[in-house]
Amino acid sequence: MTGKTKTEERPLRGKFPGGKVIYAKYKGKEYKAWLKRNGGIRFKNNIYDTPTGAAKVIIERGAVNGWNFWKYKDKSGNLVSFCGLYCADCPAYTQSIANLAADLHKELNRNKLEKVAPLLAKVPQFSAFKHYQKFDELLANMMKMKCVKPCRAGGGSPDCKIRKCVKDKALDGCWQCADFLKCKTLKLLEKYGDVDKTYLKNLRKIKKIGPAAFVKSKRA
Repeated sequence: MTGKTKTEERPLRGKFPGGKVIYAKYKGKEYKAWLKRNGGIRFKNNIYDTPTGAAKVIIERGAVNGWNFWKYKDKSGNLVSFCGLYCADCPAYTQSIANLAADLHKELNRNKLEKVAPLLAKVPQFSAFKHYQKFDELLANMMKMKCVKPCRAGGGSPDCKIRKCVKDKALDGCWQCADFLKCKTLKLLEKYGDVDKTYLKNLRKIKKIGPAAFVKSKRA
């Protein structure tokens, strides 16, 4: 069994050149699949084009977001950023939002919503469609939310002040700095999206148990 999309349209194509084992836990049971170099996902001897396609085989009933369903294990620790954020939890690195936005954009185009929206906007209960152009622009921006490499491998902004600070101090990460709890540079993360202060929670945990144990805890 294979999906209907062409190989070149598989969203995970080229993300892991050497292939990757991915995992999922559902109702207390762990499932394992193989992410192939061409972006196909092998599960139970079948090939699926998207994570959601493979996840639906397990869920069977109800909706499922395959981008959040499947996980992969970070044996090297490279996904622990200098600031304490964990790349595998980040929608930019997993590209979950970008790919879901791309799927929706493709479906909207297939149904010619750009032409239909002005007509729907005339119907009282669908008046919000008058903002369709802005929504389409938002989707286009969401599709750009992609980070190909973790920051330890050269990904992220080349001008990252946090990375520069850590390297200037010859540290492995901010958790080794005595001032991380009151660091103004780290607080920039709150300005750019970390509204839950996840970086602080992670840094406290990494400082207490170490990066290796932290990565292990993320696999659980």
